[in-house]
Amino acid sequence: SAAEQHRSCKALRSARLPDDIDVVSALFIEAGLVPPRHHCTLKSEAPPNIPRLRWHIKGTSPASPAIIETVIPAQVERFARHGKKAGFGLWLRPRPQGPIETLGTGYGRWRLPLDELGEGSVCYCAGVGEDTQFDEALMARGHKVLAFDPTPRAIAHAEQVRQQWPQYRFSAVGLWDENTAVDFFVPKDPRHVSHSILNLQNTTDSFHAKVCTLETLMSENGHESIDLLKIDIEGAEHRVIADILRQGIYPRVICLEFDQPSKIRPIFATSKLLKQEGYVPVDRDGWNVTWQRIRPN
Repeated sequence: SAAEQHRSCKALRSARLPDDIDVVSALFIEAGLVPPRHHCTLKSEAPPNIPRLRWHIKGTSPASPAIIETVIPAQVERFARHGKKAGFGLWLRPRPQGPIETLGTGYGRWRLPLDELGEGSVCYCAGVGEDTQFDEALMARGHKVLAFDPTPRAIAHAEQVRQQWPQYRFSAVGLWDENTAVDFFVPKDPRHVSHSILNLQNTTDSFHAKVCTLETLMSENGHESIDLLKIDIEGAEHRVIADILRQGIYPRVICLEFDQPSKIRPIFATSKLLKQEGYVPVDRDGWNVTWQRIRPN
């Protein structure tokens, strides 16, 4: 109907297409629709200038007007209501390979396949902040934890943690895709601790600090391989993941936060890169995704 078409048009505009087109595609695929030539085509038609996505049901001919007016508007409205996080979750489809357990509580918690980590596993945690419950839970299970964060409040917090956990190895250095020194920009909210190399929150104040590649950090600490890598580095995750995979470094488990605000396409690209290298998503908690490597090259 005309009313449904106009509702669809409004939902498409609120979804900020075409930047989020991959997320809309994920929702349509979840609904049993597939695009012609395996990609999404967005077309503005006039009059009445109603954007339409040309889709068809699997195994059938291209979508009829009835499908466009009923099935697709419902999916677009769902995306517009829940946003890119919901679409990403549908596309990602975590598949646990075994038991998943939670370590830590609140903001700093992670869910991961602990069966993959034998006693004494080497765990690198990039991005500490002021919540180290996850790090401490790993140490309580007998794992070796090395943490990295150059922000002043994280350094102060790490010193407090070391009083209770003397085996906690902390370095005031950031994780990046080259060995250099860069500016870390402050968050807009002064109550927050995390700083961003990419200036995710568009602030002006910053501090200068040393950054290293994962390959360099492993060499300095005498590790040829690591079992777990946690990354919470405020937007730098995409370049870091690309670098470690390019260097042939494959932790058995990667706990990866896709920090916000961010466009969806880099998130899709990094996720696809991990999948190509044999990783599968085994859990998702908001923008926190746990990856497990099940297929070696």
